[in-house]
Parts: sequence; C-alpha cells; structure tokens
Amino acid sequence: MKVQSPIPSQFVLSILAPSYLITHQWGESLAQSIVTLGCWSEEILRGDRLPTLPFPAAQDPDKDQSNQDPE
Repeated sequence: MKVQSPIPSQFVLSILAPSYLITHQWGESLAQSIVTLGCWSEEILRGDRLPTLPFPAAQDPDKDQSNQDPE
C-alpha cells in the first residue's frame, strides 16, 4: 500500500533547495571571514611588533628570608 502525502515531494524539494543553497553559501562566507580574522589577529599580535616591557628582576625568596632580622 502506497501512502500519499498531502504535499507533493517535488514541491517540498523546490521550497527547501534555495534555502539550503543560500545557507550553505552564507556558511562558507562566514568560515572564510573567521579564517581571515584569525590571520589578521596573528599579524597584530606577532612579537616583533609589540614593545618590550621592562620587568623588574626576579628576587630569590631564600634571600628575602635571610635578610630579615630574627627577633
């Protein structure tokens, strides 16, 4: 026994195909934009363009304890 759908499958396919193609194209464009944004952020955050920050010299915690006067 064959079941008949109230809406023909060709009609459903003709409605869904353009929306799928548009969504697929939009997804590809979005993916390409994200890749481009990642490349730009890499260029911005590369180390050769960042200034060198002056950090204080690290102090040894053992020396700090030995310099204190025992009471």
